[in-house]
Amino acid sequence: MDVLRAEVRKAVTLPYTWLTVMATLALTLLVALVLASRSVDSIMATDIDALLSVPDYLAYGVITLGVLAGSTEYQGGEIRTSLTAVPRRTSLLAAKYASLTVLAAGLSLVSMVVAVGVMGLAFEARVWPLVLRGAAYLVVVSLLSFPLGLLVRSTTGALTSALMLLVIAPLVLTPVAGWSQWLPTRLGDELLLTKTRPPGAAATMAALSAWVVVTSAAGAGRFCLDDS
Repeated sequence: MDVLRAEVRKAVTLPYTWLTVMATLALTLLVALVLASRSVDSIMATDIDALLSVPDYLAYGVITLGVLAGSTEYQGGEIRTSLTAVPRRTSLLAAKYASLTVLAAGLSLVSMVVAVGVMGLAFEARVWPLVLRGAAYLVVVSLLSFPLGLLVRSTTGALTSALMLLVIAPLVLTPVAGWSQWLPTRLGDELLLTKTRPPGAAATMAALSAWVVVTSAAGAGRFCLDDS
């Protein structure tokens, strides 16, 4: 518990955390205003359809948060200080995951609530389950980004890799490759950013969980076993 408190305290005192939070909230306001306007003009089918598209934009913020959480300490050698303070790497890694989950969940929930308020949907009970599912989607995206930071150990390289896997690949491959439906963000969209339970939800959940487990195992393996 002391390690977790220390990781949370470290994260909330770093400038990159607040820059990411402020940028994500600013993006939330901009996207919500634009989508609300488009919904009024009937470009979006309904307000709910507009709300369900918000997490796709906010993903940039939580991807950045996850990548920075995994890579920043390697940039200036601060990781050595952390490992000196907590020599047991598994405990330190678990605390980092828990800290990121707390921060990503808080940022995601606040962002989704802000979007609901800006779009004038706060008094519609049907939107609140969608808010929770949208926040869950964003937390998963952040947890997929974090191991890439541990693996690459370069903020620029890890951020590029995360954007390629989680944002660009689905956009580019969806029209031309049927297997693109198994990419992690496509799975998250299908499972969480929907008004009703999709057919094959169990298989979708299993595939998305596999992505999280595999990327986490790869990141944890390098973190715990590689001293470079």
